[in-house]
Amino acid sequence: MLPRLDLGEASTLRAALAIGARTLVLLDDLQARREAQRLGIAVTGTVGVVADAKRSGLISAARPVFARLSDEGFHLGADLLQGILIELGED
Repeated sequence: MLPRLDLGEASTLRAALAIGARTLVLLDDLQARREAQRLGIAVTGTVGVVADAKRSGLISAARPVFARLSDEGFHLGADLLQGILIELGED
């Protein structure tokens, strides 16, 4: 089961299936996200977590969080970053 995914992603999806339908998983890898969707598992990524934190008031600004993630090696395309910052009112 799930041969196209690495061990961590595959085990995350297996655990989500075992836990049940209301499970939300955090995945950034596109192939893993597609597999989760195919299996009917709700999925979000790092960008979604940061955006939700901003929207709910847990953080005052997303831009510095994305900058820190970038400094730590998290890759986010410039167009996607700009789009999410505009959506969050940080353009």
